[in-house]
Amino acid sequence: MDERAHACYRLARFEEAAGHARRSVELDPDDADAWHLLGRALTWSGERRTADEAFARAAALEPDAYVRPVRIASGEFDRIASEVWRAIPPRFRERMGNTLVVAEELPDEEEVADGFDPDTLGVYEGATALHDDMPERIVIFQRNHEAVCATLGDLREEVRRTVLHEVGHHFGMEEGDLPY
Repeated sequence: MDERAHACYRLARFEEAAGHARRSVELDPDDADAWHLLGRALTWSGERRTADEAFARAAALEPDAYVRPVRIASGEFDRIASEVWRAIPPRFRERMGNTLVVAEELPDEEEVADGFDPDTLGVYEGATALHDDMPERIVIFQRNHEAVCATLGDLREEVRRTVLHEVGHHFGMEEGDLPY
């Protein structure tokens, strides 16, 4: 695959990344990685139908590595996130009284251009339980979750894992300490 496609994608130059990935799949139609990157770049460019076709091609070429994304309405995604939040044991949730769980479609494009991972599933913003003086948010990204989940059950489980991961950050856990 063309490394320029990857570099452009990581720099939030999504249309340019899609152009490079398209050239890659034209040169090698069996390159599942290039098809998947094309799908991711097209998702950011708002070309969801074409993105889903690229994801489907990647999944057909390498079913052990890629899935055909599940797609749900944003209200359904919000409902799943709320269910996950309510399932956190009360003794932990009580210590997170000023924490909101927020679902967004994708990370902020300007933050991606500044180095934020465009494929991240979630992020914790705010203080930790040790410094409880500012509002906190757990932000989960719907399109990125969908891109790695083939079924609604997979999506629910991935949202659960992401929220629990971000809750761990609230309690001061570092990336290496977290189970997910």
